[in-house]
Amino acid sequence: MEEDWRDRFEREEEERAAQREIWRQEREAFRRKLFDAPDELAWQAPAPLQDFNTLLAEHAAQLRNAVRQTMEIALDHRNESKANALAALSLTRLIRTNIAIARTLGVGCETAKTVRGGALPEDAQD
Repeated sequence: MEEDWRDRFEREEEERAAQREIWRQEREAFRRKLFDAPDELAWQAPAPLQDFNTLLAEHAAQLRNAVRQTMEIALDHRNESKANALAALSLTRLIRTNIAIARTLGVGCETAKTVRGGALPEDAQD
């Protein structure tokens, strides 16, 4: 006997709900692994800080997580191209912010080979 349209509709709705639940569980596992914390409060509320460098280091760690999540969105082929472009723009800003924090902390400046980050030469080239 052929399936009634109502039964088919209900079956399809149940299948979609099951797929959403599987996706939600996978996403939750991914986020726990990505952020290395059990819940959103632990992701956003850092431990009390002793000094400014610790604060900046904490922000750099938070930015690291934001960069990873934004990169996931930017590279997701299921998104519209506009959403991917906006995510890529946000990613650029996050990375620039992270670089600014690293410069403030003095991390990695000793080995930087860019024009702005490199050391000045001690004597003339010629």
